[in-house]
Amino acid sequence: MQLKAYLKNAYNIKYNPPLNELWTAGFSLPFTDPKREEIETFDYVEIFDNGKRIGMFRIMDSDEERQVHEKIITYDCEHVLSTLMDGVLFGYHERINLTTRQNIEYLLSKQRIKHWKLGRCDFTKYFSYSWENEDTLLGPIYSIPKPFDEKFQWTWDDSSYPWTLNILRFSEEITGELRYRKNMKGIKRKVEAKDVMTRIYPLGYGEGVNQLTIKSVNKGLPYIDAPDFVRELHDGFDYIWADRKFEDPKTLYASAQAMLLKACMPKVTYEIDAIDYELIDPYKIEKYETGKLVRLYDEDFNIFVDLRVMDRQKDDVTGNPLDVKLVLENKVTDLGTIQADIEKRQKVNEVYSQGTTNIDSRDFQDNCDSEHPAIIRFQIPNDVKNVNELLLTFEILR
Repeated sequence: MQLKAYLKNAYNIKYNPPLNELWTAGFSLPFTDPKREEIETFDYVEIFDNGKRIGMFRIMDSDEERQVHEKIITYDCEHVLSTLMDGVLFGYHERINLTTRQNIEYLLSKQRIKHWKLGRCDFTKYFSYSWENEDTLLGPIYSIPKPFDEKFQWTWDDSSYPWTLNILRFSEEITGELRYRKNMKGIKRKVEAKDVMTRIYPLGYGEGVNQLTIKSVNKGLPYIDAPDFVRELHDGFDYIWADRKFEDPKTLYASAQAMLLKACMPKVTYEIDAIDYELIDPYKIEKYETGKLVRLYDEDFNIFVDLRVMDRQKDDVTGNPLDVKLVLENKVTDLGTIQADIEKRQKVNEVYSQGTTNIDSRDFQDNCDSEHPAIIRFQIPNDVKNVNELLLTFEILR
């Protein structure tokens, strides 16, 4: 990549780095800035926050505003991870009994322009995946850790090309503390209980009576209950979860159990108006980056709470460099099977929209004896993806 310009007159610099989602950024320039003419759509731009590099972004949209007293142009940017949304995954792709690394590398190999390579991968899982005619590569890549029962974070190194994508386990190290009269100016606390469940009925591949359940690995029970102490507080919240990518009852059970443990209690979210303590910390120790674990002292409840940084948004790096908005959660929604994938109000159709079980029966009659055995041939069409079972019944007449 070739450097085109330093944008010294950029202002209203902002960025939004949500956890496990696509980052965005933006900035403005005086319309009369001569370097404006060098900027083109899809150019890459590095965003800095008072000397700290935030990342590499791609210019997507621009908005010109020309008044008598002021003329400005504003640019909206997406992180270069969005280049994985440029290509498609054409056709049908099925991956069975392969590692997490192999599956991610397979998807990255489908890039027409090789922007990304896989770096660190902390997981070795053997889940089965299938994709068909996907509009992006980023969607299938993001689907890889959906069934994980461990906490994960997508990270990257976009300082050298080709860029490097990583998938890491979360660190449980406390990297900073938030409290009034230190670095916290205001706090909002939100409790969400609409997705609480205390009993889950997992369903895997197949349809109808042939659909996979957990009965074979759960003492004949088709459901899992939340821990007793949870059900003593609140009970009666049942949920049917159908995900046909699961073909193994043990894997289905583990993922459902992990999901239940994360969803059996209400989600608590804190929105913090904070001072960017990293800029003024004399020891340069505390970190409040996306994905980090921080300790919040809630003065009104007189409690310490360890929370994950879900977002760290700045609206004006140059004008208000110390103002930062933090979103913290008591649990990460992008774990196990992603919470967005289990929205109860949207998943009803998932159970029955896949159609009914197809049964193809064949009759066979022939003469046979010990010297001339009967040969039965089963013909399976080429477009069949999965066969749930083959049943053979026969009767011999002498």
